Amino acid sequence: ALAEAQIQQLDIALRLTEAQQALAAVLGSKPPILPAMPELPPNAEPPAPDFEQILQELPTTRAQLARIAAAKSMLKLRALETQPDPKLGVRIGQEESDMLAGVSISIPLHIRNNYKAEVAAAGADVIQIELEAQDQYRRTQAQLETSIAQYKLAHDAWVIWEDTGRHHLGNQFEVLERLWRAG
Repeated sequence: ALAEAQIQQLDIALRLTEAQQALAAVLGSKPPILPAMPELPPNAEPPAPDFEQILQELPTTRAQLARIAAAKSMLKLRALETQPDPKLGVRIGQEESDMLAGVSISIPLHIRNNYKAEVAAAGADVIQIELEAQDQYRRTQAQLETSIAQYKLAHDAWVIWEDTGRHHLGNQFEVLERLWRAG
């Protein structure tokens, strides 16, 4: 058992020197003291009202809302194009010594094309874009919820390691120290 422990000690010492050599290669010199482990990160769970606000401020959500607004504007434009646009014109002029005046009225008649197909197509585009935005919003919401859950799990694992792993690490350090002193 002593021989095995000594072999493990040498193996660990060899890996330590290799790690120190790799660290020295990256830093340019051997650091005098290794940096301490950072403090435990906070348990970050946004409150429920902020959750909705986070989703609303995302660029993807804003882009989808802008697409919806543009599609609705196009629908309004197409609806306005279906209404006849009568034109009234007045002309006044002079020809030799006579004063001339004229009035013209132009009323377009939508006999063949009443432009309802364009309005229906624009309405279908609005519906499609709204559905795509809802789908994107649900996927983003699920991704945010999953990320928060993963963070909580990682945080819990860190806490558990701090409670149990550090103790085992301290025990291993004490055993290695005793082996080192024993020679």
